[in-house]
Amino acid sequence: MNAQPASSNITVVHLVRKRNGIEPFKQFLESYLKYPAGIRHELLILYKGFTRSAERAPYEALLSGVRHSFLTVADFGFDLRAYFVAAERSASEYLCFLNSFAVLMDKDWLHKLYRHIIKPEIGIVGATGSWGSVCSEPVT
Repeated sequence: MNAQPASSNITVVHLVRKRNGIEPFKQFLESYLKYPAGIRHELLILYKGFTRSAERAPYEALLSGVRHSFLTVADFGFDLRAYFVAAERSASEYLCFLNSFAVLMDKDWLHKLYRHIIKPEIGIVGATGSWGSVCSEPVT
């Protein structure tokens, strides 16, 4: 594994959309805790459509003991608008955006992305499987 960056210059932004309910967040958090990122980073929870702090309380309770910060944004427009808000407010050099239905599936997941994005000829890296978020049953 490559050396850690000198400071935490990576922010993982996870979008939590109120309209989706808490279950997708529970699945994300379970995977986040199960599979270490493999590299130091900040975790930013981006609450979309949460208008009162009481609405965030069950989510924040699940995050008890997990170092993180959060932002709230209105629920209009596509998720990209919310990601731009997070990017504008972040001081990190690198941002990793995870949508509401993201589930991590392997250890060192963030390090695997980071080791490519730091190459001078690379401008963006990603992994996706979002087609699965619209399925009600697992695809076999």
